[in-house]
Amino acid sequence: MPTSTDTAIATTDCEPVVLPISPFVSNNYHFGMLLGVTDLDTDQGYHRGKAWLETGWLHGEGVVWGFDVQVDAAHREIKVEPGLAITAAGRDVYLDRELCVDVGAWFDQRRPDDLEVEDRADGAKLFDVHLLAHPRVCLDRPVPAISEPCNGGGGDTAYSRAVETAQLTLESGPAPDRIDKYVKLRQFLGVLPATDAEVVDARNEVASAADPTAIRLRWLRAFAADDATALAPPTPTAVPFAADADAAVVLADLHVVLLSDGAGGWSITDTGADATTVDIRVRPAHVATTTITELFAGDGAGGTRGSASGGAQLDPTSAAKTDTEITVTATADLDSASVGSDAVSITAFDGGWTTVAPSDVSLGADNRTITATLTDPIAAPLVRLIVAGTGPTPVLDTAHVPLAGVRGAPVNPPDVGTDAVLMLRS
Repeated sequence: MPTSTDTAIATTDCEPVVLPISPFVSNNYHFGMLLGVTDLDTDQGYHRGKAWLETGWLHGEGVVWGFDVQVDAAHREIKVEPGLAITAAGRDVYLDRELCVDVGAWFDQRRPDDLEVEDRADGAKLFDVHLLAHPRVCLDRPVPAISEPCNGGGGDTAYSRAVETAQLTLESGPAPDRIDKYVKLRQFLGVLPATDAEVVDARNEVASAADPTAIRLRWLRAFAADDATALAPPTPTAVPFAADADAAVVLADLHVVLLSDGAGGWSITDTGADATTVDIRVRPAHVATTTITELFAGDGAGGTRGSASGGAQLDPTSAAKTDTEITVTATADLDSASVGSDAVSITAFDGGWTTVAPSDVSLGADNRTITATLTDPIAAPLVRLIVAGTGPTPVLDTAHVPLAGVRGAPVNPPDVGTDAVLMLRS
């Protein structure tokens, strides 16, 4: 479906407007009711306010699609592609065309006092900023209007449209760290380190239970109740919304190198040692609910269940055997001090099981590949490799979380770990 022409502002000048918002006040229509501007504002404000209120609290800020950020060296600009985002206040930020920021002009005319700048001997300026997208509402479609009622019909001009779009700004330094909400739930699920004593006790109870499902659900509900109770609007002006109405969305971190052109101007480049770099991965991003559902329902490919368990997993497709060694690779960096012969078991089957003692077990330079060196070749057609995620000497990741088994297999709670079991067939 083509975009409505009403999303395109007819003039480059933006006459700002404050939209009505009233999430808890609506019209009570009745037959014969005389409607005025305030009634229509109340109607729009009710639906708009409800959308902002629920979107901000239940979804939060993030880019929905687009908003790619690139360096346009030819024009010394930062170019932002069309996109859609949601602010922490629940407001839409929509950009239907490319927008550019002239970094040199911004530096000369608008740089904030707190911007930290490194001055090089060759005249270059180096600094870090982050790019924000703000919601912006512009009046458009001027039409003749009556300036005052009952004054003889004097003519004037008013605007018949309010167009929602985006405004870009640069702020000093890197993007601020995100504030984690639902802290107890994050700790319980292993996303954050467990520092709350009750969360630690709950995780231990789940880990030691013969059937942990009901216990896990009970604690999930309890911690969700605690975390929701702890939430509150951040400022008095934000009440009852999740953030102030003017909240923006972070699009990127920029490390800017402005090169002097010798004539009082600036240039930037996107190649070589003096490249201006863009990092879009600092932005919050939304994932569609259908995708989230499928990720939870999946078989754990890509480490989905490993992420939930909090530990690294072994990739079964990476396992290989030669006459001199057996290798397998983890999905995350491991602690080399935990990778040794006491964490690896090798047995061979050829009419019966025999134990194979490797001469050495080590972690590769990539911090992910485990190599078991063999004293003699294994002639048996079936070899069983077990790398410990349980027991007294499990393999640990760099956060000291035990191995979470093989990618795609069910896993135990994070502190328990899961053994990774692989069968190698000749």
